[in-house]
Amino acid sequence: MSTGKTTLGTLTGLAIGATAGILFAPKKGSKSRKQIMDKSNHYVDELKLQYNKLHDSLAEKIRSTKNDAENLLGNEKAIEVLNSLITINNDRIEGYETASNETEEPDLKNLFAQFISTSQKCKKEL
Repeated sequence: MSTGKTTLGTLTGLAIGATAGILFAPKKGSKSRKQIMDKSNHYVDELKLQYNKLHDSLAEKIRSTKNDAENLLGNEKAIEVLNSLITINNDRIEGYETASNETEEPDLKNLFAQFISTSQKCKKEL
């Protein structure tokens, strides 16, 4: 969860800084707005890329951990591992919901909704 928050915070900071820089630059409003949209689209694309990397990594860890859990001799340990993964998914869902509630960007809201949906699917698999 810490890595996700750090990534989100970094991208948000970059977006805010870029937007402020563009707004205060001595350019026509239409050029500034276009530049803001271009930067915004770039950050959304970058966020999607980072999410896909994180998702792939987590999906592999979930599969690996699930396989390890299935191979464990004691059911108690398997249950503990699976409960830990469910907790991680719940934390991710909560973080995405918080991020979605705090942004007013429709693209980001949509992206976070996709993240939530994917995390809920992972949770169901567990």
